[in-house]
Amino acid sequence: MALVERDRSLAFLTEMLATVAVGGRGAMAVIGGTVGSGKTELLHAVADRAGEHGARVLSAAGIRAERAVPLGVLAQLLLGPDLPAAGAERVARLLDEAAAQVGPVTGGPDAAAMPTRIMHGVCGFLGELACQGPLLILVDDVHWSDDASLQCLLYLARRLRAARVLLVFAESEHALRANPLFRTELLRESRCAWVHTAPLSVAGVARLVGTDPGSRAAAELHGWTGGNPLLVRALLADRGELPARTRPVPGRADRPTGHQDRPREHECAPGADRVVVRGAFGQAVLSCLHRGEPLMGAVARAAAVLDRPASAVLLGRLIGADRQAAARALRELEDTGLFHEGWFRHPGAARAVLEDLGPEERADLHRRAAELVYHEGATATEVARQLLAAGRAEPDWAVPTLCEAAEAARLDSDLDLTIRCLELAGKACGDEAVRARIAMALAEAEWRLNPTAGARHLPRLLSALENGHLPTRYARTLIRKLLWHGRLGAAAEVLFLVDGRPGPEPLARRQATRLWMRTVHPGPADQAPAAAGPADRAVLGPADQGAAVLMTVLSRGGDDHTAADADRVLRETDLDEATFDSLEAALLALVYGDRVLSAARFGARLADLAAVRRSPSWQARLAAVQAEAALRQGDTLGAERHARFALTRLAPRAWGVAVGAPLATLVLALVATGRLEEAAEQLNQPAPDAFFETRFGLLFQYARGQYQLACGRPSAALEDFRACGRQMRAWDIDLPALVPWRGAAALAHLRLNGQQVARKLMADQLARPGAGGARTHGVSMRQLAAASGVRDRPDLLRKAVKSLQAAGDRLELAHALAELSRAHQALGEASRARAMGHHALELAAECHAEPLARTLLRWHTDAAPEQGGGGPRAAVAPAESAARAESAATAEAAGVVRPGRPASGDTSVLSEAERRVAELASMGYMNREVAKSLHVTVSTVEQHLTRVYRKLNISGRNDLSTYLGLRSTDSALAGT
Repeated sequence: MALVERDRSLAFLTEMLATVAVGGRGAMAVIGGTVGSGKTELLHAVADRAGEHGARVLSAAGIRAERAVPLGVLAQLLLGPDLPAAGAERVARLLDEAAAQVGPVTGGPDAAAMPTRIMHGVCGFLGELACQGPLLILVDDVHWSDDASLQCLLYLARRLRAARVLLVFAESEHALRANPLFRTELLRESRCAWVHTAPLSVAGVARLVGTDPGSRAAAELHGWTGGNPLLVRALLADRGELPARTRPVPGRADRPTGHQDRPREHECAPGADRVVVRGAFGQAVLSCLHRGEPLMGAVARAAAVLDRPASAVLLGRLIGADRQAAARALRELEDTGLFHEGWFRHPGAARAVLEDLGPEERADLHRRAAELVYHEGATATEVARQLLAAGRAEPDWAVPTLCEAAEAARLDSDLDLTIRCLELAGKACGDEAVRARIAMALAEAEWRLNPTAGARHLPRLLSALENGHLPTRYARTLIRKLLWHGRLGAAAEVLFLVDGRPGPEPLARRQATRLWMRTVHPGPADQAPAAAGPADRAVLGPADQGAAVLMTVLSRGGDDHTAADADRVLRETDLDEATFDSLEAALLALVYGDRVLSAARFGARLADLAAVRRSPSWQARLAAVQAEAALRQGDTLGAERHARFALTRLAPRAWGVAVGAPLATLVLALVATGRLEEAAEQLNQPAPDAFFETRFGLLFQYARGQYQLACGRPSAALEDFRACGRQMRAWDIDLPALVPWRGAAALAHLRLNGQQVARKLMADQLARPGAGGARTHGVSMRQLAAASGVRDRPDLLRKAVKSLQAAGDRLELAHALAELSRAHQALGEASRARAMGHHALELAAECHAEPLARTLLRWHTDAAPEQGGGGPRAAVAPAESAARAESAATAEAAGVVRPGRPASGDTSVLSEAERRVAELASMGYMNREVAKSLHVTVSTVEQHLTRVYRKLNISGRNDLSTYLGLRSTDSALAGT
């Protein structure tokens, strides 16, 4: 790249060279500037101009690591390959003689005992060269030259005034203290010119880059580098080319005010590539530090370790330097372009400095930094980060500080930092009781990420509880974790241990622990405590109330009171480790209490919170509840989506016994949509040995029975349903809303011609607690209708339809309507059968229930020849109706409706009489039947229908059925 903003300096030095070449008088120039400011490039540019004036060039460079090597720089100047052979031999002998007499010294140029005879010989040789033509002598980084070479250079500067020699030295302004006497001597020379290489301006950076001076890219590159050409070029080398548009990412949130507005990262605007800091920039940063004074590097390393702007006092303490020296080093870092307002301009610079530290040096700096910031009153989080980086927590204050930082990180949902703090605190803690509590907190944090990882702490926690190092208030948490992994015996032992140990916990809380345990592993009914009543629940904490409500629902069924209790828990309880199980239990209480819509609403809110809190296990468990709620609303695809998310967010092995919940829902959704092979794959998932001794095993066994029934194996299905019944009766949680095993068994018996047994089962189911819930009642009435006589079915199915409409379960409603259509067919009521079939098929399509849709089409196809006016048209009418319904739904979802036509289902444009006629007609009733039902004449019905078609902008009775849809079902059934 060409020199930028150095034109005047280059012209000045070139003019000096021309004057020396023509005038025959020697001269000197010193190029000063910060590290990386372009001094070396300027030297090279001057060397390139030497040929124009016939000048010979001798060059050398000082190296800090070679300052102790005597005559090293002088040897570079005088032993080059372009010198005359005879003269080179003479110089070599002089240097050998000098090296034998001068040892390595570092006290400055006057401290080196350089023989005058040798210096005179060197000057004589250079004078002879100058007689042959102009001589340009260049020394880069002269401040790092050895003392003997500096003496010779000063001797030469004083005695070559009449020779055609131009001496040009380049020095770093921040390393002048390396050889202060050398600069003092130069200042005495009147022929010495001074050239300063200042940092580039924004316009200079733009010119270097080749972009507009007013561009954001130029301003940002200048902000990141302070105009240091070396750093600018390094960033460009890593990038390859400058993006058209860029923007800085906001600074770290923990930076003090006033530092956050500086560029921290280089992120391109949409459509542009991202600048990535690779080796070139890091090497440029390290080069600046290594070529500067040692204290500059030490302060930079201290700042990188602290990871924030710090005062010179704090930085000095960290590296063992006084405040003045540290402040001077900070100024030098800012002059170089690495720092701005006490901190790195670019975060890549801090990373490069940290990575250049050796492991032991870095750990020691972090250890000292932790102690310093702790005594300065820094936050526990800042101190903990230093302790973590050091890998040690030795002081007495370290463990409490780490625990405090872990709690702050937990509240901020930074689980990674929480776990790291607790792990280090546990290693450093010598108190068994404190260590046990730390292990419990660590298990809780890891549990939120992955229950399998959290399980590794269970043996130690069990031992701590047995030995009295862990308070009994942690027993409930420990029991939950043991049950999760199917360790039912160990959980029972913990419960027995707590019951037998006196403690401050009130009886209600211990009772709640047993109740919660029963929600997972109910156990024998004769050993179970009674469900908590309202008075008991009133004294329970937020972590207990959800389990108490759920157990009440499982034992007695849900009602308005339990729904209100669950709602209160969900509204008033914050989401955290202590309350999550309670919130999940309250959601399930709503699901099993037939309050599915409320459960879905609260579940969605909690799922959003779990995502914000970054807890995979919470997200997975809430997704499982959402899947169950979606299935009970007939949303098969939503149920499948939530269940698969649950099983993906948390691997099946990490689910423990609870894997039965998402697996069961997924299997039921797959069975409902006709994907039996996929359902079979899910049923083959491995499960813990204690799986079937838990509530989750019931759900799984019921789903497996439904799969068997769908595969045409009623006997195998009946075995699963009976097994569910035996467990539920033994556990005294025989709740149809949880697992309606009797209804499913009744359908299996009907397949085996056991109608009488089926009716008995349904009578028992309807008498069970909780059977009066809208969804449970609707499902039960449909199953009872299947076991009843043909003439009894329509009335039972109409009741089922009303209940299921109120419950909002579209899939079960579709089944009920399909059965009602079949019942009307059996009674010869073709119009009613066709109307019900239309509605059932529309719902089946919405729910993606392909098996039900195929059954409906088969029924109508088989019945068509027997129905008057049916024929082939009746066989395809349901399919066409479904297609029309889907098309209408798609159009309405997109906001598209026919011109002049109200939105589907909107009957506000109709009079009350027109609406009643339209609803009955849409159900398939003939005009005469409508007239009889409404006590009007047939002519009045026809006139009403004519006005209905015109107002709704539809063509006839078939469109009326599609247009009104299920909104008319309830009213139409009420009139029959």
